[in-house]
Amino acid sequence: MDKNHTKLIQHRLTRRIRRIIMGLLFLSFFVMSPLIILYTAGYRYDITQHKIKQKGVLSVDIKPTDATVYLNNIKIDKKIPIRIADRAPGTYRLSIQREGYKSWEKDITISSNQTTYIKDITLIQDAVPQRIALDTTGILHIYGTEESQTVIILSQHDALFEILAFDSVLHSLTPIMRTTVEPYIEVSPFFDIVYIETQENNAHTGYIISLDNPQDLKTIGITSPTSIVHQWNNVDISQPLYTQENNHIMRIELAGSKTDAAQSTSTLWYIDADNALWTIENNTLSQMNSNNSFYIDEPVQQIIDINKNRIILKLIDNRTLVAKYNNQGLYDRQLISGNPIYNHHETREWWVATNWELSSIYEDGGVNLLSRSGDNIKNALLLDREGVILFVTNQGLKSFNPGYYVGHELLNEPNIEDTIALIKKRELLFLSPHDTEGYALYSLRY
Repeated sequence: MDKNHTKLIQHRLTRRIRRIIMGLLFLSFFVMSPLIILYTAGYRYDITQHKIKQKGVLSVDIKPTDATVYLNNIKIDKKIPIRIADRAPGTYRLSIQREGYKSWEKDITISSNQTTYIKDITLIQDAVPQRIALDTTGILHIYGTEESQTVIILSQHDALFEILAFDSVLHSLTPIMRTTVEPYIEVSPFFDIVYIETQENNAHTGYIISLDNPQDLKTIGITSPTSIVHQWNNVDISQPLYTQENNHIMRIELAGSKTDAAQSTSTLWYIDADNALWTIENNTLSQMNSNNSFYIDEPVQQIIDINKNRIILKLIDNRTLVAKYNNQGLYDRQLISGNPIYNHHETREWWVATNWELSSIYEDGGVNLLSRSGDNIKNALLLDREGVILFVTNQGLKSFNPGYYVGHELLNEPNIEDTIALIKKRELLFLSPHDTEGYALYSLRY
């Protein structure tokens, strides 16, 4: 037997070694196979928490759909809507970009075995304001709603005040009325209706117009030696207004006719959605033909809204009282600095603004802080149906999405007044000082 054969026999695997090798192979199979299966199923080991976690999913569905999505500065070569699976849990920098629009950027968290949704977002155009040429000068104010294309303009020429209807699509002007005393103009927070009150020879006269047909000015047939006490109807557009004539509360039809709705000697009154009359007398808020009677220990300037769950009262010291109620009395009373400035039509929320904060009052009486700003807030409007807010500040125009806490600067320009958001057109109309003509009307696409 040669030496090589002898050496091979000496190194032949023994039965014990073969069993060890076989055991290791079996052990490797039963350990590695589950790990491979878990890995392919999207599980990863989190070294920070020492746990095995399943990967998450990112879903992006925004407008415009031809925007480009970046995740941690890496371009995602997919068309919106995008679904990105098998992402390790953690924080990512999401950026959505399109030429001509402001970039939308946010740090997002992808969680284990969950889908992170980025949706209900429309990118904001990176536009510059354009002055609208009008056949009128001396503009004092503009009034409008987010739904109507018609905007009311109040201008002054010498000692004469003129009210005009401006068509924001055709850019045409239609005269409505003239008066020698500056009129009071108010837009319904619920419908595309405008109330105008003029004063001639110490008599106040009220009118209503529909922004759908602004040429059809209707007098409400009430004159008063003082300002006419009125309330907007939030239920029926065919009867958009209530007014008080002596001790009678009148229901005003859109056609201008009036009918008796209730009687009250108090000028602090409110008619709710069920046509029930509420009044405040001697610090007591009472509902007619009901046991509801609540003591109010704060001086009230106006009843803003009452539904089946809560009351909203504007106080004379620039605060708002919100309280829930039942047959036992008021509860969950909250005093909010500021006054109601906007009613969200779809959710029936009321927004209350101070110089620095914006809060929301919900239908059930809950109150939530929407935003706190470093700039002085002059006004707040709904910018789109996704809930983005437009802030008009002393520094200009800013947007804020309370759902994602993402904001953009739309215009850095002080002295902006009377801003109107035309949601359907995604266009802002506002007044800004002009060198020779006082205020000029400007448009800003968003």
